[in-house]
Amino acid sequence: MADAPPGSKIQIASNIYDEGMVIEVPELTLEPKDLGGEVTIQQHISPCLIIDIGTDNVCTVNNIRMLLKGPNKDADIHSFQVHSDFEKTPSEKCMKEFFAHKPDDLYCIILLRSGTLRLNGCTMSLDGMHKETHKKVPCIAAMPGTRLEVFDCKLKGDTINDADTAGILCVNADLNVRRSTMAHFKSGAIMATALPQNMLFIGENEIMTCETAGIYLQGRASKPVVCNNKIKFCRCVGITTNLDVDANIYGNEMSLNERGIEILNNKSRCIDNIIDKAHDNGILIMGDNKATKCTPAIWRNKIRSCGANGIFVQGE
Repeated sequence: MADAPPGSKIQIASNIYDEGMVIEVPELTLEPKDLGGEVTIQQHISPCLIIDIGTDNVCTVNNIRMLLKGPNKDADIHSFQVHSDFEKTPSEKCMKEFFAHKPDDLYCIILLRSGTLRLNGCTMSLDGMHKETHKKVPCIAAMPGTRLEVFDCKLKGDTINDADTAGILCVNADLNVRRSTMAHFKSGAIMATALPQNMLFIGENEIMTCETAGIYLQGRASKPVVCNNKIKFCRCVGITTNLDVDANIYGNEMSLNERGIEILNNKSRCIDNIIDKAHDNGILIMGDNKATKCTPAIWRNKIRSCGANGIFVQGE
C-alpha cells in the first residue's frame, strides 16, 4: 500500500489473506477485483486493517470480509487469565474497560487511528474468539478525532466461546452507522463516548442478541441521533443515554429486551418509539444526580406488555 499513489483504487483478487494492512496513503479505495468476488482478510491478534491517513483524508473499503480469531492459547499464555469479570451494566466504567491496556495493544478487526473510514457492504466476524482473553474485543475501534461511516455492513460477535466482544467502539469520534446488522455481542453492539462537537447518527440498523447494551451513549452535551433501528432479543437495555447526553431517540422498535430505553440524568427526547415485551421496565428515567437536570421529553411512544412498568421514574 505504501507504493500506491493517493486516490488509487486497489482491487484485490478473491482469496483468503493472512496479512493485515496498515494504510497510510490517503484517498485509497479497497475492493474485490471481480464482481461478486470474495476477499477475506484474517488475523489472530493484530487488526486486519489499521487506518492512519491523517485528518481530512478518506479511505473507502467495499465488500471485504474480515475475521479476527484471537490469540493462540498455547503459544501466547500471557494473553489469558482464568477470570475476566467485565462490567455488564453500561457505564463509564464499562467504557474504560476497553482501554485497560495501551490503545496500540487493542484487539480489534479495524483500528481507525486518523482520518475518515468509509465501509460499504463489509462483513466482520469475531466468532471463535477465546473467552479467556483478558480484553474486550470490538470489531471496529474509532479513536479520537476520526470519522467512521458504516453502511450496509454485517458485524458478528462470538457464539462459540462466550467471549467479551463488541460491535463498534467509538471514542470522541464522528460516527455514521446505517442499514447495518450487529448480533451476538456480549460487551455491547455500539458503545460510544462523544464530545459536543462530534456528530453521531445511528439509523436503520438491526441489533440482536446482545448483552451489556444494544446502544450506549455517553459524553456531556453530546447530541447523538438514534432513529429507526430495530433492537431485539437482547439481555440488556436497548438504548442507554448517560449523564447530560442530549440525544434524539425516535422511530425505534424494541422487542423482547431486558429494558427498552434508559435515560440516566439527561434531557434526551424519546419520540414515536415502540417498546414491546420488555422483561423489566419499558422506559427507565433515572434522576439521581443533583448536579444536573433530568428533564427528558417522552412523547407518542407505544409501550406494550412489559414485565414491570411502562415508564418508571426514579430519583432522589
